[in-house]
Amino acid sequence: MKIDTVLNRIKAFRSLSDLNTSQWAELVGLGDTTFRNMMTDRWNPTAATIRKCEAVIPPEFMTEANDNDLSVSTPQAGCADRGDEQNNAA
Repeated sequence: MKIDTVLNRIKAFRSLSDLNTSQWAELVGLGDTTFRNMMTDRWNPTAATIRKCEAVIPPEFMTEANDNDLSVSTPQAGCADRGDEQNNAA
């Protein structure tokens, strides 16, 4: 699965769950500054952060979500580049 798709699904789940930044950070188990730019194209999470976010999302949301119906923007190439490097290293 492409990193852009994963980031969009993470953003969509957070948005649809109506969690604010602090609530999301607590759920994921990270500091809220990690998610400061989450809903923007400037969010550039590490592979570890992405894995922690995915761990709290129900599997059926990740597999049944239709990318065309997600109302969040697609991250810029800079995010994909960083994620690809980290995913390859993991």
